[in-house]
Amino acid sequence: MRKTLIHTRRLLAKVARKQRATPVSYVMKKEQHQCLNCNWEYEGNFCPCCGQESNVQRITWRSVGQNILSIWGMSGRTLPHTLLMLLWRPGYLISDYLEGKRKSSFPPIQMLFLICLLGIGLRMILPIQIAPTSILSVENGGEVIWNHFENMRQWAERNNAWAQLIFQILFIPAMQLFFRNAPRHRRTTLPENFFIQVFIGCLFQWVSILWMLFTLSYVIGSIYLFPEWLVFFLLFYTYYQLYGYGFWQTLWRTFIVAISPFLWLLLAIIAYILIIYG
Repeated sequence: MRKTLIHTRRLLAKVARKQRATPVSYVMKKEQHQCLNCNWEYEGNFCPCCGQESNVQRITWRSVGQNILSIWGMSGRTLPHTLLMLLWRPGYLISDYLEGKRKSSFPPIQMLFLICLLGIGLRMILPIQIAPTSILSVENGGEVIWNHFENMRQWAERNNAWAQLIFQILFIPAMQLFFRNAPRHRRTTLPENFFIQVFIGCLFQWVSILWMLFTLSYVIGSIYLFPEWLVFFLLFYTYYQLYGYGFWQTLWRTFIVAISPFLWLLLAIIAYILIIYG
């Protein structure tokens, strides 16, 4: 049993080392080039004056295909590579982006837009499936506060995309508070936390698409299109890689971040009731 634990720990450490390594390398061309756009002479892959690539060639059918694919970020390996890394090493991918390695990943806001379009297309062709009773549902409808909470839950289920966007925004205050003294990325700013949540939103949307393809159905009646326990796991997996806390330190912080949107909504409902009903 002890040997099994030792081998498992070594295997996990080996996987972690591979995840931490940035899987992108660049080769600088040493030969001399003259830019076809501005006639500047230089060495390297791009013109330092206008930014045009050094390997510009005659237009072919391959050029046509690359330009069409570039609309969807598929002309190079950037988008497919980023989507793969988003599943394999989401926290380290975000960490690389925050540290300035921007070219190693696809632009996050554009990626979120493209993934949402793909998800909308899948929802239009897949059959609808009614979700079982959500853990967010409230059975006690006699109290005023729970009636409002139930109304908000039903709105969220009807407006899935807007609800997910609101939840992503409501994650930010708790994340900024409880991870502010993390070993890595200490005291992140509000714009940095915004981009962290954009990446996490891309991860959620990407997992939703994969879940729809796996189940061959589109689930309604739930905020997220995949099981709610998976939301917590994805948050924990990302924060564990991103901030550098240990297992238990990350676990309880992730739990607080995960429930924080419901606490914010509860406070909003209480404030609304106090204002309306005095």
